[in-house]
Amino acid sequence: MQYRYTKQGVHLFNRESGTNILIDEMLCNDEILSVAPANVSIALTNRCNRSCVHCFAPKNVAELDHTMVCDWIDELNKNGCLGVGFGGGEPLLYPHLCEICQHVYSATSMACTLTTNGDYLNDETVQWMKRYVNFVRISTNGETMDYSRIENLARHLQIGINYLLNAQTFPMLMDAIERSAQIGVKEFLLLPQVRTKRCQGVDSQFVAMVDDWLLSTKLPLRVTVSALCSDSMKAVVPIPGDVGARQYLHISADGILRISSFGTDGVPIKKNGIIQAIKEVYQK
Repeated sequence: MQYRYTKQGVHLFNRESGTNILIDEMLCNDEILSVAPANVSIALTNRCNRSCVHCFAPKNVAELDHTMVCDWIDELNKNGCLGVGFGGGEPLLYPHLCEICQHVYSATSMACTLTTNGDYLNDETVQWMKRYVNFVRISTNGETMDYSRIENLARHLQIGINYLLNAQTFPMLMDAIERSAQIGVKEFLLLPQVRTKRCQGVDSQFVAMVDDWLLSTKLPLRVTVSALCSDSMKAVVPIPGDVGARQYLHISADGILRISSFGTDGVPIKKNGIIQAIKEVYQK
């Protein structure tokens, strides 16, 4: 069980069952508030086997040292973080991925999640993920989805879908959600397309339309929206008591702590550790 101390009360989290309990009778003063955000995503590497036009990930060559990542994980665990999510780039190209996931499982009470395009998933990786990873997200472009392969993975792992959302993929969204529910997908995450050097992003009118659709449509599984649009989409509900940087922070593959994986500004994580960098982000 992981404990998180917030101004709204004590948050208890069990990674095995996914149970979240907020004891709001136990209010916490500033001295004992958990310093780490509820969730941290870590881009282990910028390497990727694909070259998607909509991808916003940095293209510079960068990769995190695995012993340093394990030190950060220990700090986050001691300071109330509930879960860490690994991505990239493509995290399955990172040579120490299994070792780091095993460290999260054996040395902490945090949840371990992974976001991958799925190209390198095989029997061997699925076997160790069954032991050390609580949730695996498969990224898709929203237009081509291999449902038979996803169904096979869902027999062994807790699977979620990352669905690129734009004017071309929205008409296919309901069908994709329904088919995903039928094959055992647990969660469907919508990723509104952001502007990159090679494609346009969605505008505010499109975001508002999708928001209204989410609130008015009965859906067969849990559907959430990328934090990029959390301020403008009413359907996004943050963890009680955790907003902004206290809800989520991102670490880039070059060791910069940011409020969003889409951002460019941030605080370098130095030798004095990730908690000190988090405090600097809160002060900005």
